[in-house]
Amino acid sequence: MGFEYTPNTEPRGTDIMHPRAMYTANRYLKPTDIPPAGADLTVIGRFAEGFDPAGHWKRIWKSEYFANAQKMLTNAFKAHAESGTLPTDLTELRTCLTLQWEVLRFSRGDPLPEQERFFRALLDKIREVVSTDRRG
Repeated sequence: MGFEYTPNTEPRGTDIMHPRAMYTANRYLKPTDIPPAGADLTVIGRFAEGFDPAGHWKRIWKSEYFANAQKMLTNAFKAHAESGTLPTDLTELRTCLTLQWEVLRFSRGDPLPEQERFFRALLDKIREVVSTDRRG
């Protein structure tokens, strides 16, 4: 049985982490905003939805956003699988988390173990960067 995505049905503005309410900019992100280790995938997913990678990167990459975003995610996934390394930039980490959430959310059934490990590793790295205030 696959995990099921349960969308947030709260009215607009009641959940600051939900994209319909507002996105949480890196500078306002606090360690307490980040789901704890071992959190349910949908809880992490709601956190991932609190970041708008397109809103950030489209200003820089313009029409190449989708190709570059996919390349960023693929490179990060590959580096993590091969050596356990992840990006250190908070924006890149949150971009990868959000894009990986989209992959998990729209795939059928449970995520592959390596997909879930990568997803959780991104969250752990985000928590580390925010808690040590290395936001870049």
